Amino acid sequence: IADSLKMNRTLTSLDLHYNQLSDISVEAIAGGLQTNSSLRSLNLASNAFSHWAVEKLAEALKLNQTLQTLNLRSNALSDD
Repeated sequence: IADSLKMNRTLTSLDLHYNQLSDISVEAIAGGLQTNSSLRSLNLASNAFSHWAVEKLAEALKLNQTLQTLNLRSNALSDD
């Protein structure tokens, strides 16, 4: 999925909720987001990643100018 995000120019929405995505999985997705120019909505709700993965997403979003909606609900996130 991450490699596809790097090259894909037509996908506008991706729903990956309830897929037991780990920190490493989300880090790979974040790498794909850095260069993706079509995705507008990404649903990562109800997976198994932590705040560490969200930090990787935040870094990627500094370079991504198209994503408008990101759902992170119901993951192992904390205020730490």
